[in-house]
Amino acid sequence: MPLQRRDWLLAFLAAAPSGPTAPIMPSAESPLLDPIRVMKGMFLFQNEDAPDVVSPLPAAPYEFEAYAYGPFTAAIYHDLNELRALGLVHSTPVLGRTYSRWSITESGVALAAAKLEEIPPERLRRLRHAKQIVLSKGFAELLRYVYQRHPAYATESVAKL
Repeated sequence: MPLQRRDWLLAFLAAAPSGPTAPIMPSAESPLLDPIRVMKGMFLFQNEDAPDVVSPLPAAPYEFEAYAYGPFTAAIYHDLNELRALGLVHSTPVLGRTYSRWSITESGVALAAAKLEEIPPERLRRLRHAKQIVLSKGFAELLRYVYQRHPAYATESVAKL
């Protein structure tokens, strides 16, 4: 059975960044990801190849549109909330903000490990590459990266970069 869109999201949250590490991070080492990093990570996974991989996705899990901070889809929030209700991810509210940061739970890591067995190696490299990008850049730098490479998604941006 093909992976569902929330399976891809779970795999992204569990994936270790590119490099010589195991493909999955233990939940204790999993970084807390703000909504921008989750959103841009899934967008980059769908829209950019890893340096050593040219492997277009046969069907993109999410449909993005240009929005206030670039590529956006409400479906990711829906899927994050479903994953949280299942105990697979955890949300940590950010003091003084209206958003939470997301991380994977031990149960999420276990399920993601099983799902990763279904992912072809080139797609896993692509997923890990997207994770590397969102973890290696600050907020403004990440938005600039996405806007420069995908200008059609910057048309509604409120960020003045």
